Amino acid sequence: MKDLIRNKYLDKLITYQDSRFIKIISGIRGVGKSHLLLDDFKNYLLNEGVGLDQIVIIELEKSFNSDFKNPIYFIKFIQEEILSENKRKYLFIDDIDLMKSVLDEENSKKVDCYSFLNYLFTLENVSSFVTTSNASFYEKNLSFKGKGINIQVFPLSYDELFELNNDFNLDEYLKYGGLIDIISLNDIKKEDYLTSLIDEIISNDIKARKNIKNDLETFKAILEVLALMLDQNLTILRIVECLEEKNISINNETVSSYMDILEENNIIKDKGRYLLKLRRNLETSKKYYFNDLGLVSSLLKFQEVNVNARIKNLIFNELRFRGYEVSSALIENFYKDKEAKTIREYLEVDFLAKSFDKKVYIQFAEEISSKENLEKTIKPFSKIKDHFKKIVVTKNLNKPRYDENGILFVGLKDFLLKKEILY
Repeated sequence: MKDLIRNKYLDKLITYQDSRFIKIISGIRGVGKSHLLLDDFKNYLLNEGVGLDQIVIIELEKSFNSDFKNPIYFIKFIQEEILSENKRKYLFIDDIDLMKSVLDEENSKKVDCYSFLNYLFTLENVSSFVTTSNASFYEKNLSFKGKGINIQVFPLSYDELFELNNDFNLDEYLKYGGLIDIISLNDIKKEDYLTSLIDEIISNDIKARKNIKNDLETFKAILEVLALMLDQNLTILRIVECLEEKNISINNETVSSYMDILEENNIIKDKGRYLLKLRRNLETSKKYYFNDLGLVSSLLKFQEVNVNARIKNLIFNELRFRGYEVSSALIENFYKDKEAKTIREYLEVDFLAKSFDKKVYIQFAEEISSKENLEKTIKPFSKIKDHFKKIVVTKNLNKPRYDENGILFVGLKDFLLKKEILY
């Protein structure tokens, strides 16, 4: 197997390597943020002639670095140890989320990680890089807005894994996902890793950092509900009802806040439902997908269920990996029933992928061999008035083809491997 270097992200770090902006590497635990920064980018700098003494690495999760969780201590270290040398420095901070908020008694003000990063932004001879599991880290603090470059790292795409190993099986990807450590493990160890990872995320990335006590099982139960109801339209009330069936009593507000926390920690992502005619999102219900399919399998005890929903989750992740903003598209349609009464319905396209002024509509169908399934799949396309590309992805199709209406039909594997299909 070839060495894994994710040039998609490494190139971004190289582009901004000497920028005064704080480079924020974000993504779910296990996605390879630390490897990207502490190994790949470090090695790049060394190969470019940067001295080892110019690279300062602080891993906040390490017990021997506990003092650096105090931003005041860290600032003094920078002033005394880093700025004292008249040479460019590259500061790598792993797990910035672990930095504490402390009181600066001398100035009677709170100093937190954002105060600390604002300080780093003022340093002309220090280029700073941080990792975080928090999807909204950059947007959280208004005083820090405009001073960072957010580089979101996704799990390995199928294309990346296929490039490493041309025999890589798509069914295996649907089952185990694309977290970095997965590729070197056998099936039993993959299952053990993914099962323990969920507990680790909840314990270390949620409970410890949000000061939430004794709620491991509630978070896990919510995730199990989302895995079981993958690709279904859900309301907070419906999730509460499902939890009550598990004998977990919890109110709507708490579930809503827990869902926000799960999304904030890059575990899940809601897919908005976009009303084309009104050009706005429908907020009454949402579909939730997981940022890695291995987590879905673990929550479902690695049973072969929800396969079509997982494929839609995969398509959603692939589109986001390629830089698209993704929602479903709702099209208002009117028709006459048998009594000539006008009926309004909403037709839904599985995915509306947007990037700047470009849009692509995508439907998934398990199979389209029957006329009924084909007509049902492409019906929403016929009601869309614009002329952006329309694609039907199926589980098995040997060769991409266009029909007489300009709709592209493509197999799932080709969709994942041939990026030009979206253009």
